[in-house]
Amino acid sequence: MAKPTPQVNSSGVVSYYDKHADELAQRYDALSFEAIHAALMPYFPTPPATVLDVGSGSGRDAIHLAKKGFHVLAVEPSKRLLEIAQSKCGSNEVSWLSDRLPSLDSVRGDRKFDFILCSAVLMHLPSRNQILALKRLSELCANGAVLYLTFRSSGVKELSEMYEVDKTHLINKAASYGLRLKEVVETSDWCGRTSIAWWALIFVREN
Repeated sequence: MAKPTPQVNSSGVVSYYDKHADELAQRYDALSFEAIHAALMPYFPTPPATVLDVGSGSGRDAIHLAKKGFHVLAVEPSKRLLEIAQSKCGSNEVSWLSDRLPSLDSVRGDRKFDFILCSAVLMHLPSRNQILALKRLSELCANGAVLYLTFRSSGVKELSEMYEVDKTHLINKAASYGLRLKEVVETSDWCGRTSIAWWALIFVREN
């Protein structure tokens, strides 16, 4: 019998985000979508394309994209963050789900998205599950879709479930899943923490 895919956004990670949700939501919402995701601007499809926002947090990005005319499905495992996001934007603008990587069981396997945003999620997964998550996201990409991944690289850990992401390994595996790397971007921390750097990987799905 095949072993079930482990759910590795562990209860510790979700509990941390639940506990600090109000503080984190204020921090996230103080930053604009354009500032955080400047590297993405040349890669956006034309509305009303379909968007999947995995780890949607306070809903900042999902709500911004919905207001631009995109059809957005936002997925977030933290109950409190999901409540905060939904309080700012009804289901008529964004569809909300409580779920997590690597399996995203609540997202139907036959669904395909034109754009997938997975920001600040992979570093909460051990390396094996980062690859499982990448494979799952590739399966949800329509032909020609853009997959955008961000993660931090730092020894600073607010909680124990914080892992390094091997960019080279991730990029190599992505190629085997039909994802062509378009750009790698390094940025400083948007909250001014000098010990933390961020990376963004932008892929295009090619069948």
